[in-house]
Amino acid sequence: MVEHRKLTAEPRQVLGKKVKQLRRDGILPAVVYGPMVEGADSVQVDGREFGFAFRDVGYTSLIDLSVGSDKSIPVFVREVQVHPVRRDILHIDFYAPNMRLPVEANVPVSIVGELDDEVEAELTLGLFEVTVSALPDSIPDELHADISGLKEIGDQITASELPFPEGVELVGHEEDLIVKLDMIREEEEEPEEEVAEGEEPEVVGEDEDADGDGDSEEE
Repeated sequence: MVEHRKLTAEPRQVLGKKVKQLRRDGILPAVVYGPMVEGADSVQVDGREFGFAFRDVGYTSLIDLSVGSDKSIPVFVREVQVHPVRRDILHIDFYAPNMRLPVEANVPVSIVGELDDEVEAELTLGLFEVTVSALPDSIPDELHADISGLKEIGDQITASELPFPEGVELVGHEEDLIVKLDMIREEEEEPEEEVAEGEEPEVVGEDEDADGDGDSEEE
């Protein structure tokens, strides 16, 4: 049996705008939903503990969420809502899958290996993640695209060419690009503007205010 990261939650009675006080106390509001839950359960978790757990599991590994004293359920972190400015966490969605049925998940792709020194080409990156289908406990943390086999311009790795573990299937277009070798693009130098002899270069932003025509920002 696969062991999962553990996290404790408590049933949540505070709803609506009142959850602001929970966040001030370091508690995060959350909801648990999915095939193994009737409707949706409102819960709350310790913000610090969730931060540690989320760093370990991300969106692709399961957490054993203990709700109260007598209930534990495997869940994925499905969505984390963050404040657009402060970037602190506002709300969490936990998804409780049926452990006997395949689920779909977006799995990040990591570039591994190195190009040969003789390869004169530019590495173009495509997708940073692909969607796969597998049993909940078989979802990989990441997939690897090994670029050491790319030798010539035009060589590429597509989604279907990634090494998928047994029981993991690609969902989506097999020809989606992951990486490709392209010709090196030379940067074009911008021509310098020539100033005719006896002609003074234009100075922007000084003469207008000196003549009283510019807008002053002083109040």
